[in-house]
Amino acid sequence: MADPPVYRVYVIGDDGHIKTRFDIDSVSDDDARAYAELLMVDRPVELWCGIRKVARLEPER
Repeated sequence: MADPPVYRVYVIGDDGHIKTRFDIDSVSDDDARAYAELLMVDRPVELWCGIRKVARLEPER
């Protein structure tokens, strides 16, 4: 059985640069996206799986 893919969630700062990174194990893009939404408090986040950008999520203003 293969290991689940490792996703990375990047929190983007006001200057457009990465402020912090979270590595998460998830079985699907949808599950990883749900977790990334929890990390998106007041800053945008980007969700990546390897070199594939899955989503950019923007907080509601």
